[in-house]
Amino acid sequence: MRKARPHKSYHFQISLYLSSIWNRVQSIKDNLVCIIVLYSILLCSLGCSTSSKKQEEINEYMKRAENVWGFMGTVLIAQGDSVLFRHGYGFANIAKKQPMTPEKKFLIGSITKSFTAIAIMQLWEKGKLDMDKTISEYLLEYPSDIANKITIHHLLSHQSGIPDFISIPGFQERAREKISTDELIAYFENLPLLFNPGERYTYSSSNYILLGKIIENVTGQEWAEYVKLNICEPAYMQNTGVYYDYDVRDDFAVGYNITSDGDTSEAWIVHPSCGYAAGGLASNIDDLYSLHKALYGSDILSQELIDSMLTSQTPFYGYGWLIDELAEHKLTAHGGGTPGFTSMFQRWIDDSVCVIVLSNNAIAPAHAIATGLAAIIFEEEYELPSIKEPMMISVNDAKEYEGVYQIDSVDYRIIEIEAEQLFAKRKDNMPMMIWPESKDKFYFDQDHMTTITFHRNDSGKIISHVIKQNFISDTAWLVKGDDAQRLLYGGVVTSKSEDDLERLTGKYKITPAGFTLTIKFKDGDLYAKAFDSPDFKMLPVSDTMFALEGLSARIIYKLNPDKPVDSIRFYQDGQTMVGIRQK
Repeated sequence: MRKARPHKSYHFQISLYLSSIWNRVQSIKDNLVCIIVLYSILLCSLGCSTSSKKQEEINEYMKRAENVWGFMGTVLIAQGDSVLFRHGYGFANIAKKQPMTPEKKFLIGSITKSFTAIAIMQLWEKGKLDMDKTISEYLLEYPSDIANKITIHHLLSHQSGIPDFISIPGFQERAREKISTDELIAYFENLPLLFNPGERYTYSSSNYILLGKIIENVTGQEWAEYVKLNICEPAYMQNTGVYYDYDVRDDFAVGYNITSDGDTSEAWIVHPSCGYAAGGLASNIDDLYSLHKALYGSDILSQELIDSMLTSQTPFYGYGWLIDELAEHKLTAHGGGTPGFTSMFQRWIDDSVCVIVLSNNAIAPAHAIATGLAAIIFEEEYELPSIKEPMMISVNDAKEYEGVYQIDSVDYRIIEIEAEQLFAKRKDNMPMMIWPESKDKFYFDQDHMTTITFHRNDSGKIISHVIKQNFISDTAWLVKGDDAQRLLYGGVVTSKSEDDLERLTGKYKITPAGFTLTIKFKDGDLYAKAFDSPDFKMLPVSDTMFALEGLSARIIYKLNPDKPVDSIRFYQDGQTMVGIRQK
């Protein structure tokens, strides 16, 4: 049989076949490109839609913040290298009708502590100081009996036990004028420690005053100059520093307070030297965003030490930063407050999200606004600022919410009725009025978006409450009897004979505050009075210690069986002062 010969068109057919395959490949390639292009357009469309939706939510939130809280100030929200939102609200200067712009500078108060912490970490990195050495190595002039107990670590993490100079009577008046660092330190250097260093955390600006002085002693530079050269310049922050003339500069917002009548008034001028390394800086939203970005690199500090700085040393504080985790988002932040200004600088570091709120209306809750905006970005639960109408309840119904609620081993919140109105008071803070929104749910008079919800057991008895602000919450449990007294007064209230009580009366000159505390015996009990205050009943909780009913103050007697009482120690608001009995 003869072999079949290939068809004359065989090569042509193969050519067509190969061409067909090529065309298919080209078609697939073209389609793939089209698919990629279409997918990109779809992603962009979805992204733009999501971005647009969030922009609308942010705009609505801020519009409500203006109407409800009277917010004036600037806001910046960023993710990664992208600024998602940047805006100014209200007036920078009401008298001049000068509108707010994002470039305006503000006093940032305690956000200054974050800068001071970075400076200390830089000096540690350079081997110029040791975190575990006592401050006696760096502050030769500080009383050695205290300096030999406290390390730089204790100062950075607020675990030193040094009282906070800001709450010392008379300091607020002094803060209106320039003051030297040594004068600031003199306010607290001779005060007894509140506790042994390292025992617990108590926020105190005195710690960061000392850190500023240590920076100067180690470097030979003024603290402000060091911050400028080693933090601000490398981070491209041209609008951050200490401005002694801030009150007359057009590039600054004017700070405002709200009077009891609801009127807006210019805040009194606080001299930046009084805040120093704890609260003396001013900045704007753009510069703080620059710092946020710098802390993802190594231009101002190595990543290893940035991580150390942002690691919790106490339950909620690292070195110069608050540390928390909310709804699985890690937060490092710091707030600030000074007359006429409030601020919040939030860094959600695992999400590369930054939220900055600077307000020149002192009552606008910058922290609440920042957290609400973060919730929008994370698509977490939040409430729009609103003005709520209270539900009416009787005083008898309100009584079941009264009590002492324990937050942790030393902190508590008291719910009590005053003048037929329910108040919530956290330990040493001022009482805040709360209004019923519904059964068991209340809101705060000054911030309707922060709620307090009471929870009951199976028998219908109240056992706890939860404070909630957007996606942040904390729980406090009702305690009674001896447990409540220990939390409130540091011990269980005892009884003493009239003779024992009468020998403790007298007038005691309290130093360094300079006021006279009058202690008198009346109707079987001791009462204390200072200035034009009402008489506060003194409750004996040990042989030598008395608690003042309704206050966190304590009076501790120095007793000698063979001698009359000649002195007391008066403890209040984190300060321990000596009282000498007047003849």
